[in-house]
Amino acid sequence: MRKITLAAAGVVAAAGLLVPATAANADTSANTDVTFVITGLGGNLSLITGGTLGTIVPGSGGASGTLTTVTVTDSRDGSGRGWTATASSTDFVGTNMTIPKSAVSYNATAVAGGLLGGSVGSTGAQTLDAPKAVVNRTGLNWPTEIITWTPALTVNYQGGAAIGTYKGTVTISVA
Repeated sequence: MRKITLAAAGVVAAAGLLVPATAANADTSANTDVTFVITGLGGNLSLITGGTLGTIVPGSGGASGTLTTVTVTDSRDGSGRGWTATASSTDFVGTNMTIPKSAVSYNATAVAGGLLGGSVGSTGAQTLDAPKAVVNRTGLNWPTEIITWTPALTVNYQGGAAIGTYKGTVTISVA
């Protein structure tokens, strides 16, 4: 399984958390496209993230927002193909405290694509205390297909969070 990593960092204000996301090792002054190709079955299965970055905005007891659109392209040979996209997170570490990854939730929203055969869809909001399936595609019969979705990320800190900067990494994989 190959992985694409999104880094998320944030600033906690008195009322909440601000977390912009960037591609790992990206220049902070420009947008960066990240592409990884997995070969097999006579074609490719690839995962792409990049472009304009999403923002997580503060709220009472948590923060939520959308991250950069994710695209999976499947041009492998054969009928009845499928894949699963998985998301995971690290803890969000700040100067004065750590928000555990169990407080991070990922939801693949606005799933689009899916041409002929089978099904494609989000598994709904998943707490990222461990890697979780977020999008499933089954029964693909079309020669090449592109599926996209917008990740919605929520970071809960019901007991409150200390003011400071918090950094964590959200990883999205497809296999």
